[in-house]
Amino acid sequence: LAVYRGDHLIRVVQVKAYTDNLTLSSFSPEKPHSFFHRAANLTTRENLAVEVVSFGPIGPELEGAWASHERHQIAIRKKFRDHNFSDNQIDRLFHGVKWSNADEEKLQSQIYGFLSNSLTGGDPENAFDLLVAWLYLASENQRRISYADLILKINAVGLYVAERSAHHLEWFTSIVPIEDCQVDEVQSEQLAREFYSGVAARYTHILADIDVPRANKLQEVDNAFSSGSRIVVIHGASGQGKTTIALRYLHDYVPENWRFAIRYVQDRTHASLVANALAEHLRVIDAPMYVYIDVSPRDHEWPELVRELLDEKNIRILVTIREEDLARRISSDAELGFPRTVALDFDQNEARSIFERLAARGTAKIYPTFEDAWLRFGGEGPLLEFVYSITQTDSLRDRLHHQVMRLRDDVRAGTLALEELDFLRACVVATAYEARIDITSLAKALLLKDPIRTLQLLEREYLLRPSEDKIHIEALHPIRSEILSSELTDPAFASWQDTALMVIPHIPESDLESFLLYAFARKPADVDALIGALEECRPKTWTGVAAIWRALSWLGMREYVIANQELIAEAQNCFGDGWFFLLKYDVAGISQGADERLLEALETFNFSSHELARAFRARQTDPPTAFNRLFTLAKTAKIEPATPVNASDWDGFAEVYFWAAHLGIEEVLHKAIQAIDISWPLEYLSLRSLGEIILSLALGPNETYQLKIEPFQNRILERFRTETKTIFLEETEDAARAHFILPVELLQGKQKEPADDNNSGKILENETRRLLELLRLFIPDRKAYGLQGY
Repeated sequence: LAVYRGDHLIRVVQVKAYTDNLTLSSFSPEKPHSFFHRAANLTTRENLAVEVVSFGPIGPELEGAWASHERHQIAIRKKFRDHNFSDNQIDRLFHGVKWSNADEEKLQSQIYGFLSNSLTGGDPENAFDLLVAWLYLASENQRRISYADLILKINAVGLYVAERSAHHLEWFTSIVPIEDCQVDEVQSEQLAREFYSGVAARYTHILADIDVPRANKLQEVDNAFSSGSRIVVIHGASGQGKTTIALRYLHDYVPENWRFAIRYVQDRTHASLVANALAEHLRVIDAPMYVYIDVSPRDHEWPELVRELLDEKNIRILVTIREEDLARRISSDAELGFPRTVALDFDQNEARSIFERLAARGTAKIYPTFEDAWLRFGGEGPLLEFVYSITQTDSLRDRLHHQVMRLRDDVRAGTLALEELDFLRACVVATAYEARIDITSLAKALLLKDPIRTLQLLEREYLLRPSEDKIHIEALHPIRSEILSSELTDPAFASWQDTALMVIPHIPESDLESFLLYAFARKPADVDALIGALEECRPKTWTGVAAIWRALSWLGMREYVIANQELIAEAQNCFGDGWFFLLKYDVAGISQGADERLLEALETFNFSSHELARAFRARQTDPPTAFNRLFTLAKTAKIEPATPVNASDWDGFAEVYFWAAHLGIEEVLHKAIQAIDISWPLEYLSLRSLGEIILSLALGPNETYQLKIEPFQNRILERFRTETKTIFLEETEDAARAHFILPVELLQGKQKEPADDNNSGKILENETRRLLELLRLFIPDRKAYGLQGY
């Protein structure tokens, strides 16, 4: 630490924190630019204090030499001479360098006391962590910090800590620091048993050093961030180690105070709250922040959070996601800042590397060679099953089979109630498809005598796990649940179909979509039975209704593609990459007659294959049939959910009503629509979510729009103008145009650095697109839209 008064150096402090005695070798005197060589030059200056402050013990030789004890001073002088110090330099060092010990606890108490008295709202520990992160970054960059800088930073930290206390619902609930802690031997053994049994990875597994770091994948992630990518997406099938790699990367490559995990993003409004909380943290510490998002099948709004964060220069976002969930996202790469992706697969070469490292630890004991292990594994399956197979005496499937057989024997012997086995079966059928189970409702339905004891038994056997809130059952790992599901279901006596039909009412409505999508994809023979159950289902929330409608839309589209699979293959063979333009491509009916007009235009340009294209179209299934599943269920099911009470419900309502109006079946929602009142979303919902409600209602009957929207029209437009900085809305019968102020901080302030022309152009383009989309949502009945920025 170099202390200046103006440009005049007045004090130099070298800090050491060794647990053992400090010796001369601790300062590397053999190196020409080490501390004592620099100090020898500095001591030629007048009025300059050179100090060594040690948090650990100063060795007796150093302490004695500087206290003029002859024996120690002779020894130190000899060592200095051996490292090419002159007698004159040595004299100056003895005279000019001062030594002192620091008491860490005392210093911490003094600093915490100062911060407690200085900060609004207290919380000195978090304030201290933030200040240290800022100081660390400054020292890395050799930045000068003035007294005024320090006061400003302390005040900024104090304000932030107070605000974070006021917004505690996000910090440490949605936003969780990824912190290091000590793992003792007993914990380490328990964590190893968990990890090698196929339990989903947690950060404590990394701290216990149980995983096998995959150096090539870790380097791939780091290279992506180092090359300037703001977001890196690790994707792969379930069981391929996505979470383990992400947590290992954060542990090995990212300082502790710079890494946070996002537990769950409920909806767009919640995404905005989380983004704002993180942005404030970034502005205070002015250091890189790594945000980890582990996407679950029910996390639909994670792209919204990413978009909210991308304007922040110092943010780095690490995402882990399953292949099927990555395929479902509707955001473009441009909207997500062109993420770099790291694909996870598992092949023989990687298996060999993992086997060798586990064998070196003594963990893979049962196979003499990798070839033996790979042969037994069979060469197919996820990483999770391979690790289990080489660390246990049997395969994961064999182990779970024996556990299930033992439970069946217990039922026969009367030591386990049949309902308890039914409870396990219901839970694994749901959790295999990424859904949770409501513990209370399922236990009541099965008449469990002692649900708490049942849960303890199944949790101890690594068969089930209660969620953190203790009100749901969730998968230890989906692969384990899928294996257990196949073991516990039987076509004759306990079919998967019967279990699924029984379990649907006990799945939280936010998880219904995931369960149905997996079921429709993997159990095609059971589709009709599932839809029969959905016809009787009475979702209590708009979130639940939207989940069912999305799943049925996907199913209808899948069946449409299958019905036309042969035709599509022929079209691809004839027309290459542009095959879909030659078929009736507007399956959703976005622009009536658009695909016919395209073909007519091609004929105008003497397109030689237009007759073949018409022949293909004549064989194609009528596009609206893709929505038959949804259309039929909407007509037959009773849709009377409760009034929306949160952002997720309002998003669900907007989506359901949009499709109902688009498909001309909005009358099925006539009763449900009566209770809709947009007062709450007008006040609390994100601007885009509010706009989607307005757009969906605009597609319905005019009287509904007049009743629900027009009484609030002035307030709606006022909110639009305020949040988009629109100073004037220019409207005609056919067009709407917004005149808006482009905030200077959009191009400069958030970026913390001069924005180059290319970067400014991208930001301006993104902002223009965002405003155009919002304008169309808030004034949905025009043919053209425009913007004029200032």
